[in-house]
Amino acid sequence: MEPLEIERIRRFNRFFTELAGVLDRSILKSEFSLAEARILFEIGHHPGGHPRDFLARLGLDAGYFSRVAKRFKSKGMVAMKRSSEDARLVSLFLTEEGEKTLEMLEGRASSEVERCFGGLSGEERRDILSSMASILSYKKNVSPDDLLIRPYRPGELGIISYRHCVLYREEYGFDQTFENYLLDGMSRFLWDYGGEGQVWVVDYWGRVMGAIAIIETGETEAQLRWFYLEPSCRGIGMGSKLMETAMSYCERRGMEKVFLWTVKDLEAARHLYEKFGFSLVETNAHFLWGRHIVEEKWELPMAGVKGPC
Repeated sequence: MEPLEIERIRRFNRFFTELAGVLDRSILKSEFSLAEARILFEIGHHPGGHPRDFLARLGLDAGYFSRVAKRFKSKGMVAMKRSSEDARLVSLFLTEEGEKTLEMLEGRASSEVERCFGGLSGEERRDILSSMASILSYKKNVSPDDLLIRPYRPGELGIISYRHCVLYREEYGFDQTFENYLLDGMSRFLWDYGGEGQVWVVDYWGRVMGAIAIIETGETEAQLRWFYLEPSCRGIGMGSKLMETAMSYCERRGMEKVFLWTVKDLEAARHLYEKFGFSLVETNAHFLWGRHIVEEKWELPMAGVKGPC
């Protein structure tokens, strides 16, 4: 890493530590430490979990966790149930008293967040959440539960183009001329086709993490375009969900044929196209976007299409 990068991350860490202290002060005013509150939160949101599961999530010392859990039990906040199959395994649950305590702590914490960020505009809050999602996506696995597919918003075509360019440069060696191709297609979608069709994005707390588009090129014909996923969102079923969204749109619009252009190198995407019934109908080998590629055209007759096998 560059020294300037390290210095900026350290500066952000100092700010974030101060911010976290502000947000957690409501808990510090209670009888519980931050670690104890986290244990209560985990048990409340993962009832029936075993201590080893909570230790893996929290990264706490086993002895410390055991002492806190026993103290919560003595205060009537946590119930322990031994497995009938293996007496060494214990499941943890919150009692009614524990649920009341957790509700109180979460209410205080939510009020503190509201106090810190409630005065910002909606756009400013979306920007902060998107930045948080960006950090999380690079440092931990993205949960499908945090992702949703929605129609694109004005301005997001530029984001889709940018991320396509970055990923295709890093993964396939495309040069800057690929951006000309993307922007030309997006411009024609908006002007020549009058926006006929739809673009959907994968949304992670407001951050665009993938996309797919259907462009209506005729009354009964459409083109699938701009299909991509960020690396952290691959392998969890989002590609299939994007394809399902696009194909459902085509069915509703009465499309008789859908076609797409791709590159032979894109193995994962080609597998999905086959899964959804597309067939390879044309190939062209040439020098494009800074390298030699094999461009492919795939088609799908929509009559009788029932979805992926």
